[in-house]
Amino acid sequence: MNTLHNIISLTNSRAEMLTSDLGLAAYNGYRDEVQEALDKGVDWEVEGKYLLSSAIFGQQWDIARDILKAGMPISDSVYKQIYYWGNPLLLSELPPRPDIIEPLKKESKKHMFLNAIVEGDLVNTKRLYEFEWLNIESAILGDRVVRQPLHYAALFCYLEIIKFLIEAGAEVNTITGDNQSALNLVARCSGVDKSLRKKCFSLIHTHGGKIIPPTSGWFEYWCLSRGAWRSLPKS
Repeated sequence: MNTLHNIISLTNSRAEMLTSDLGLAAYNGYRDEVQEALDKGVDWEVEGKYLLSSAIFGQQWDIARDILKAGMPISDSVYKQIYYWGNPLLLSELPPRPDIIEPLKKESKKHMFLNAIVEGDLVNTKRLYEFEWLNIESAILGDRVVRQPLHYAALFCYLEIIKFLIEAGAEVNTITGDNQSALNLVARCSGVDKSLRKKCFSLIHTHGGKIIPPTSGWFEYWCLSRGAWRSLPKS
């Protein structure tokens, strides 16, 4: 009969954690201690996923390998954790699952594309670009506001990336989760040279970009004061 070991895992909320030191032993690389527990028997259904997650997140790959060899069921999440924590060697030792790995590769590349935009990296934005990602919605800046690639470029006034995305076919008038267009984001961009902000605004406006809501009155003057555009469309 398997012996139930209580495990504390650094990868789950406190409410989900079981309580003893076996998970910490895996996380910290105490291989002999983990092996002793494996020899006695582990309840894979109850505690196995916490033990393996602790080893993976601690990047204790020999311990992770020991756990898998001891009979840990290899679920889809096992492939995902190992993939995202970057051990292709261990991944290659598992039974091939292209149905899991290929979507992971594509999803990873998509996030790298978005991160390249946020970082103002034009070279990698072009290298990682795929047409289907031009108008994807995401929230990657640690908040809940959903934006598209052009919104991220406009948010930081990355002129060359804005130009590339528009020429590639990005929609210029989609709005963010908090109801901002690309022009709104450029006008509100702080800490950016006024002439650069004006160039970004002009570029998007020339390609049909609009202020949301339609500009009039004080909002037009405010946009102009931000160095935006001197002939904004009237509502």
